[in-house]
Amino acid sequence: MAEKVIIIGGTAAGLSAASKAKRVDPSLEITVFERSGYISYGACGLPYFVGGIIDQPDDLVSLNVDQMTNQRGVPTFIHHEVTSIDRTAQTVTVRDLDSGKSWQQPYDKLVIATGAHAIVPDIPGADAEGVYTLRTVEDGIRLKSTVHGGEHKAIAIVGGGFIGLEVAENLLEQGLDVTVMDMAPQVMPGFDPEFAAYGTRHLEKVGIHVSTSTKMEGITGSEK
Repeated sequence: MAEKVIIIGGTAAGLSAASKAKRVDPSLEITVFERSGYISYGACGLPYFVGGIIDQPDDLVSLNVDQMTNQRGVPTFIHHEVTSIDRTAQTVTVRDLDSGKSWQQPYDKLVIATGAHAIVPDIPGADAEGVYTLRTVEDGIRLKSTVHGGEHKAIAIVGGGFIGLEVAENLLEQGLDVTVMDMAPQVMPGFDPEFAAYGTRHLEKVGIHVSTSTKMEGITGSEK
């Protein structure tokens, strides 16, 4: 009897594991469950989707569900969340987020590839209207809709890493007044101070406000 492999997570790590395992042993029965509505997407492209350089959400996707299921032989399910794991019985509980139906699915091997999640500081107003995270395609769709809907004229970006600065660049192109804040003493915290200082000068030159050594302690606004 073929071994059953369940992979939780349908982005880079999960699908790489699924594809590699299937190549090594084509007899494996591999199933992928992804909580969101998209698999195999490039998170690094999200700022450019928000900015309109990338037009459609599907343009971020390298492989879709049909390709994984029918071409690569790996049944893949979106809007399916694994809510618990029973290691003794070797089953996972899967919930179909569209229908609400739940069931137990057995496995011989289990791969947890859920990836990162957006870190929202535990501060007053974190759930206020107009506060967004950018981690999934759905996050990008919500933010893009707001930006291109002309609802806001100014935006503060908390975090001066790669994604934060790419979002800043794209939103500046949309005519927004952009401020980048970071609690570290420089943007791009992983870089040498001299290089980060050059980056800050460039940001300010093109019209992006930069505030470093700045810790966000609260957000004023109405709750969602």
